[in-house]
Order: sequence, then C-alpha cells, then structure tokens
Amino acid sequence: MNIKIKLANNSLWAVVLSIALVVFVLFDASKNNRGNTDNLYINAENAFVIGDYSKSKELFEQIIADNPKDLLANIRISEILTKVRKYDLSIDYLNNLVKQHNIDENLIKQQLAENYYYKKDYIKAEELINATLITNKNNLFLIEMMLNINLLQGRYLDALTFISTFDESIFDDHLLFYKRIIQIYNNVLEKSSDTNFKDKTIQNLFLKIENNLEDYKLADKKVFGATNICFELLQYNYFELSKPFAEDIITYNNYMDYGYFYKGLSALSTDYPLLAEELFKQSFVVKDTNPNSALMLVLTNIVLDQSDQIDSSLEQLNKIITPDEKYKLIEILKYSNQYQKSTLGKKLFDKFPQYLSDDLTAVYFRVKFNAINGNFDNLLGDINRLFAESHYLNDKQKALLLSIKGYIIAKDTNVFAGKELIMQGIELDEYSHFCYYFLSKVNLLQNDNLSYDINYSKAKEIDLFQELKYE
Repeated sequence: MNIKIKLANNSLWAVVLSIALVVFVLFDASKNNRGNTDNLYINAENAFVIGDYSKSKELFEQIIADNPKDLLANIRISEILTKVRKYDLSIDYLNNLVKQHNIDENLIKQQLAENYYYKKDYIKAEELINATLITNKNNLFLIEMMLNINLLQGRYLDALTFISTFDESIFDDHLLFYKRIIQIYNNVLEKSSDTNFKDKTIQNLFLKIENNLEDYKLADKKVFGATNICFELLQYNYFELSKPFAEDIITYNNYMDYGYFYKGLSALSTDYPLLAEELFKQSFVVKDTNPNSALMLVLTNIVLDQSDQIDSSLEQLNKIITPDEKYKLIEILKYSNQYQKSTLGKKLFDKFPQYLSDDLTAVYFRVKFNAINGNFDNLLGDINRLFAESHYLNDKQKALLLSIKGYIIAKDTNVFAGKELIMQGIELDEYSHFCYYFLSKVNLLQNDNLSYDINYSKAKEIDLFQELKYE
C-alpha cells in the first residue's frame, strides 16, 4: 500500500502568490527607482518558493531594514514563521504590524486565519475566515480551509451547507472536487457523470470514485464502496476528505483493520498524532500480521517522542516486515527528518541494517541523524561514499556533509584542514546552520571564543526549525 503522508503545507496558492508578488514588486520598484531592492525581492522570493526559509527571511529582513513599512516583505516574514510552524510568533508579528505601521487589518486576516487553523483554534480561525469572505467572497484558499475545519470536526453536513452557498462556477478543479466528494458522502449528488474536470489527474481520480458510487449507495454494499473511495482519496493525499469514509468502514463493523488504519492516516496527516496512534493500535489488534499498521505505530512513536514505546514497536515490526517494505522505512526516515525527530528516527538503522545499509538516502540520513546527536563514529566512510555519488546531492546537502566531515577531521586529525572543509561548505550554502554550528565547535578547539560566539549565534539564528541542539 503506497500511501504518502503529507509533509508540508505548501500549495499552488503559495506559488501563484509568490509570482504575483514578484511581478508587483518589480513594477513598483521600477516606478520608485529602488535600486537593488528588486534583486533582493527576486532572490528572497526564489528562496521562499523552494523552501530555503532561512535565506528568504534574511533577505526580506534586509528589505524591511530599508523600508519598515514594506507590506509585502513583512507579510512574507509572517508566512515564513508559519511555514516553520511558529504560529504564535507569526500571529504576534502580524498583530504588531497592524499596531506599529497602521496597516489595514483586513489585509492580514487570511494570514491570521491560517495560523489559528494550524494551531487548531478553529473558533478564531472561523471568525477570521467569515470576516474575510465578506469582502473577498471568492477566496478559494479560505473556502477550502473552512471546509477542512468542518471535516476535521466531523461536521459533514455543515461542510455541505457551507460549500453550497457559493456559485461553483468560481471554483477551480480542486475545490469542485471537494464539493463533489462532500455531496457524495451526504448522498445528495444526483448526476456525478455530468462533472468533468480539466485537470486530468483529478478527472481520473473522480472516475475511480464514480465506479464505487453504486456500491456506496446500497446499504448491504456500502462498506465496500466506502473502503475503495477512502483508499483512492488517501492515494491522492485528500486526507481531510477521506476521514468520513474511514468512519463509515468502522461504523459498519467490517474490514475494521482498514477503517482504523485509514482514519489513522488521515489523523496523522492532519496533525492529530495521539488519535492516529490509538487508531493504528486498534488496526494492529484486529490484524497483527499487517506490517502497515506496525510501520505507522513506529512513526507515531517517533512523532510523539515516545522513547519508552518505540523499542517495543520496532520489535513488533521486525517480526512481520518483509524486504518489500524497505521503501516504507525510507519514508519514515524522511518524515523524521522533516519534523526534526532524529533521536528516535536513528533507531531504525540499528533495528533494520539489512534494509538500510545500502540505500544512499538512508546513508545520508544516518550521517545527519548521528551528527545531530553527537555520534561521529564511523561517519567518514559514509560521507566519502555519498560524495562518490555526489550527483545525487544538492548544494545544501553537500554543505551539510562537508561541515560534519570538517568537524570530524578538525577534532581527530587536523584542525586547519577540517576548518577549510567547513568553509567550502559555506561557499556552497551561506545559510547552512550546520556549517556555522560545526564551525563554532572548531572555534572552541582553537580557543577562539569570540568567533565561537559569532558563529554559534549565527547557526541558532538561521536554524529556524531548531534542528540542531543548542544550550
């Protein structure tokens, strides 16, 4: 079962907005002769779109230093804070923006709503969404957010009522698909075949779901239809939409392992890990030979930092996992990396060396996770192996590996040669918190306390996810 877990909150909306902002900024810059500011905007936007938030934040801060009232740059700072899951800081930043620069609050309500949504303060998020839709009723981003709030809270009829208040001619294919699935669940879609999507991926998905509608409408076959519809939605990362169909499976008290497992995937992917853990446990109780449930239990242990439970979960998994599940272990490592869970994530290497020792992606994470946790034994061989296949590495990854290699050489062999490697890393990625962090450790080896303070502070400042361990 190849179901991916959503790892980020990036969306087409963000990319489109980025392009629009750049166009606006360049036009504005040409009018006001802002010199190099347009180049700063281009570089800052490019960094934002590719997820290099440390670089993007620093460049936007340079723009704001020249013009504290630059609304677009300030909005971007708040969005970066949201992307790195610092929702309270983003909210404070936006509120201060209104107070200090007399900004119209209506311009930032969408950003505020998004932060409250991710904080799960749905009451406040709904209040802001409704206020914004009064003046911008065609805001598809906020319409979808409101639908997700209703879905996550199990208010499926409210979701139908809400989306039915809008003229669907304003919807893009994504939101129209949302409406059709909500209609299917609430049994009010009469002629699904009348709907055609321009997006071929969505059209193909909808055809697969249509093939199960007849079963879904029949009481004695409903569980089969629900199971297949839920599976298809999960395959395409429609985690919120899959939730009611997973609950249908559980309600019918049939195929319970699938029902619990599918709802667990929805819960984990929408940031409800405690609920997900309980659901995966129930799925495993129903069928304790299913490696998927065992794999997801390991993942929830990692997400929840459950060091007291992960060894038991790993042993459970070890009894039933097969070589075919190797790629799923890699996905767990990727998730652990995405959410800065290296301490428990590295336990997979000890438990499953037979599956992870030869995969280059796994080798990279083994080096990174061990270095984060201060274990440098036997890493040089892995690093050299990765550089031998360097066409797989981007500059950020190369810089990270050079910083670790440089520190190992500096402390074990030659401090100057090690420092030179780290400087090469900084040339590849001047915003690498790994490079500045390990450079500061080399500074300590040289008793250079002034440089240590500078580089350590720099690392901490640009490490927006606090991936490394600071005092």
